[in-house]
Order: sequence, then structure tokens, then C-alpha cells
Amino acid sequence: DLRGRSLEAVRLVRDAINEQYGVFVKRRMIPGTPGAVFVKKEVESEPFFRHYIRPYALLVSPRHEIALDSSTGLWFVKTDETMIATSDSDAEFVERMATS
Repeated sequence: DLRGRSLEAVRLVRDAINEQYGVFVKRRMIPGTPGAVFVKKEVESEPFFRHYIRPYALLVSPRHEIALDSSTGLWFVKTDETMIATSDSDAEFVERMATS
């Protein structure tokens, strides 16, 4: 069945590309942050992340909130800028988030 094998090959290639370069790849995400997606520190140095994802990602501290600007109708992120510099590890980020 040439057609069936071809479709399976395309699916395998699609899954491999998604696993390596997809936005929500588990190996890139900090575990223990239900309802939110945060990228691990170790991923920040990967060329793919730096070039394609980082320009569109927000840098936040463990103490951040998403708020609505009622005058413009736009959502924005408020974050504790001083904490961004002091978050040394992913585990520390999660711990500080849980105690906020």
C-alpha cells in the first residue's frame, strides 16, 4: 500500500519536526506551572529559541499578572522587574510563583 506508507512517512516527519521545533515542546517547558507555559533557562541559549521564539516571548518574574487596560481594551503583563534578575533556576521560579 504505497499511499498508506507515504502518509505514514509524512506523519512521522511532521511529528519529528513538531517535537524538535514546536512551540509547546515539553522538553523546553518548566514543569509544575499549571495553566501557564514558561520556558526553561537552559533553552534560552538554543539558536532556534533565540531566533524564532524569544522575539515574541515575554520576560516575566514569578510575580506577574495579566491585566486588561480598560481604556484601550488591550491585555498587558505587569511584572516585578527586580525579581527577574534574581530568579536563578527554574525550580526557584516555580517555588516563588507558588508562594506569591
